[in-house]
Amino acid sequence: MIGKQMQQAVTSIAGAIMDPEFRARKNFERPPFVFWGPAGAGKSYTMKKAGTALHIPVIGIRLGQELAEDMSYPEIVEENKQKYLSKIIAEMFPRYKRDAQGNKIPRRKVVNGEITIVPGEYQLNFTKIKNYIENWKQLEEYYTSIGLSINDAPGGIVFLDEVNRIEDKQMFQMIFQLFDSGKFKGYVTPAELSFFAAANPNEGHIVQDWFADDAFTNRCVHLRTKYDFDTWLEYASEPDSGYDDLTIQFYKTYPKALFNPKKNDFKIPAFSSSYRNAAFLSLYVNTVQYPDPAIREEILLAIVGEAEVPHFHLVEDKLAEKAPTAEEILTSYDEYEVGSNPLITIEMGKTRSGKPIPAYEIDTLKDALEYQEPKGELRKRILQAQQDGKTDLINEATQDLVDYFHQNIKDQKFKDLIDENRLRFLRFVLDLPRGKFGTTFQQLVSNHSHKETSPLIADILTSGETGLYVTQLIKYIDVKVVANSQ
Repeated sequence: MIGKQMQQAVTSIAGAIMDPEFRARKNFERPPFVFWGPAGAGKSYTMKKAGTALHIPVIGIRLGQELAEDMSYPEIVEENKQKYLSKIIAEMFPRYKRDAQGNKIPRRKVVNGEITIVPGEYQLNFTKIKNYIENWKQLEEYYTSIGLSINDAPGGIVFLDEVNRIEDKQMFQMIFQLFDSGKFKGYVTPAELSFFAAANPNEGHIVQDWFADDAFTNRCVHLRTKYDFDTWLEYASEPDSGYDDLTIQFYKTYPKALFNPKKNDFKIPAFSSSYRNAAFLSLYVNTVQYPDPAIREEILLAIVGEAEVPHFHLVEDKLAEKAPTAEEILTSYDEYEVGSNPLITIEMGKTRSGKPIPAYEIDTLKDALEYQEPKGELRKRILQAQQDGKTDLINEATQDLVDYFHQNIKDQKFKDLIDENRLRFLRFVLDLPRGKFGTTFQQLVSNHSHKETSPLIADILTSGETGLYVTQLIKYIDVKVVANSQ
């Protein structure tokens, strides 16, 4: 991939890892992503840009021998490697920021112009390691401008640069094992951090041989990058790059004078399969969203190997043609995000008894139908099927859902299932075409062929806080509900 694609990949992956819902998945893994490419491919520059776009720090770590000398650390020898790594962690890796009593300090964010606490999320002490944050200046300006601290950043990127310059294999393995396990001698890496590395396969030590150990290399995702003149030109054209206009114009006119294309021909560590590949595939191919399909294809190649890519697409295509079952919809579909754009009633007056007279706005329904971005694979399939005009698939899925409701509504386990997953049901029906949305509700709650079960379905769908949104939708689209509310 070229520089722009690398930036999009890092932004997508790090953005997903910052999301507590993504990290809460049972199969969650946080592998290091290693970008292999020649000098000049823009790996370091692109990493900095990705972090700045996400408003999170990029912590640059270079473990060459010269780093140890610059930091006045002793020569790396057998007996002090762990001590050396402990010092690196102490100086370069963030910890949660705590108050005088030792409690974690809650993270803040700005919502509608107001600074609010983010429940369950905490500040990271980035100020303590500011000397190693590549984009400190940009982030300090940004967070100061909105009244926050850089410690309020929602995550961070740990970037191990110049992997090929690490001279000691044991040191190399120790740092990657820290990335893999997230732990070292009592230190636990914060969950919000993502790990990336860059290596030049044409220079320095032959680290490919170190990655050749299956037990080690399959803990990483290895990606190929190549030199891209546009990435260099973008970097060189920035005001603080240090390049003068004559230099820039010369290489714009004669780009081959800057880079030998043959350096784009190199080998990366051979693909190695393991049980982790299934988690990597589920998370970073089938869940994370990439703006460019070519990025997803590169990551797929890295995770399953070249021989299995066609087989993956064969299964993917077959699955796309299959209608999801009602159980799949109720347990795996995206949830409707009630808090982001609820269907709010507007009070237009009151009755004589003081009861509010509501009105419903078209824009709020439009938001509910179109605004929320898909996260899960099942919702992506349904939306893609609609886009492709696969009405048979949509009809089959909705009919199965209707039948499932009427057949099981008297079962307490089913009622519990609906109660727990009503927001998934709501998101699914909101994704249906407008006409299909109405007829599906009618088949559920006003079905003349199911006079006994329709009122029961109406009751369970419209009860509780979530049911308020369902009720508002039903009233808005003028679907008559037969509800047994007595």
